[in-house]
Amino acid sequence: MLAFKAQNKRLNLLLCSMIGINVLFVLWTLFYSAIIVCDDIEHLRAAYFISIGDVPYRDFFEHHHPLLWYVLWPLIKILPHSTIWSIYIGRALSLLVSFGTGYYFYQIMRRFIGGKTVALLAIVLYFASMPAWASLINIKPDIYMRLFYFMGLYYLFSYFRYQKQRDLCICGVAWTIGFLFLQTITLDVLPLVLPVGWFIYKNPAKIKDFVTAAILPLLLLMAFCGVLYYGGAWETYFESNWLFNNRLSNFLSSQSQRKYLVLFADIIFMAFAGVIYYLQRSRKTKIYVASLILLCGWELLQRGFWVALFSQYFIMFFAFAAMIIAPLLYKVLRRYPFSIYLFIIFVILHILFNWLCKRPFVFSEQAFYYLEKNNVPLEQTYGLNCTIYQPHKTYYWMLLDVETLHDIYYNRGTNYDINRLLSDENIRFYCNPSFRNSIILQEKLEKMYDLTAAQKEILLRHKIDNVFFEQNYHPIENPKGLFEKKSAAANSDNH
Repeated sequence: MLAFKAQNKRLNLLLCSMIGINVLFVLWTLFYSAIIVCDDIEHLRAAYFISIGDVPYRDFFEHHHPLLWYVLWPLIKILPHSTIWSIYIGRALSLLVSFGTGYYFYQIMRRFIGGKTVALLAIVLYFASMPAWASLINIKPDIYMRLFYFMGLYYLFSYFRYQKQRDLCICGVAWTIGFLFLQTITLDVLPLVLPVGWFIYKNPAKIKDFVTAAILPLLLLMAFCGVLYYGGAWETYFESNWLFNNRLSNFLSSQSQRKYLVLFADIIFMAFAGVIYYLQRSRKTKIYVASLILLCGWELLQRGFWVALFSQYFIMFFAFAAMIIAPLLYKVLRRYPFSIYLFIIFVILHILFNWLCKRPFVFSEQAFYYLEKNNVPLEQTYGLNCTIYQPHKTYYWMLLDVETLHDIYYNRGTNYDINRLLSDENIRFYCNPSFRNSIILQEKLEKMYDLTAAQKEILLRHKIDNVFFEQNYHPIENPKGLFEKKSAAANSDNH
């Protein structure tokens, strides 16, 4: 027993050290780089629009839920008008939220699955995926949604064990707040209908607990809908967040990268092994374990058969897979102590491999960094990555491909014409980091759908004229996706 405790203590120390090293990596990315910079800009800029009196969905295009922008709004009002420092502070806030997510992740594993060491193993496994740890600082609603999702999951499991009404109420409120950050939480909650249904079947008298716990979430949702209706944004909200996102998901699923299923094959294989271990260990699988298996399988099905355009779409799968793999891995490490070295090598190689496959963006290569350091007037710029502190010129202001699809179906951009905007003499700098990809996706969109004459005209207004663009704009050498008007550059040289 003493030898076992000493072995556990050494293993816990090693795991804590590995987590500490990963946290240092995250802090480095906080100030140096990130996986996706354009998402940071998008949500900070949406918060800026709100700070100057705009109403989401009604006055400017968005297809995410709005709570993140209202959380960031006070920061935007207080902070000096510096895109660079706004991103630093926004990322620091995201990191704090991610620590909260880690806390509930750890507590779920420690209290309901396998104890302290298994919980630490699960966290290390989760960090083995670069998209997972690099996303901890992104300024995205996903970060905040995950906090309230795992908080709700923790209290749901606590209710299953202790059957206290308070835990179920907290679970409902947490998931509702998560929903106000990002609507995709509904997909992550959906598989839990089965274990909840099983629990009610076994404890029919407890159905009143669920009815009571639903009251406050329903009131919050009614208030949310009332605010949208009062602000004149209900119609465009429902259109952009539900009808359009459904169309967008179908479009993106046709572009999904199945290569990620191969890239993460080792994690998928180990998750299957973890499931087999759980099922063999006991004929009577606990409701917590059954819930995690359902969630992991559901995430993998979504990524395999629906949308998997980018590696960060797998983050929730990584979390559930780590939870399932950790108990099996703990058993292996206990039985074969030398295997700890193989585990360390696996974690290091996995991080390095992911890093080489997708190098993070570098701050100094971003358009906003270049423009701010060179004191370029905001009115001379156009494009998502130029700055946070610029009012939108038209209803559409974000990404060519996403907005094109929205305008084709809902015709909200009556005054939008990208080529007319770029021919404006005042627009000297244009930035779109995914410029070429946007053009390719627009061409695919044209081929995939049988567009009417009116829809083709809308597509043309969103599609940059390549001949015009190449004749009038040239790329800036260092920043990614930043172009300068040739005539403006020549005039500045003459002066």
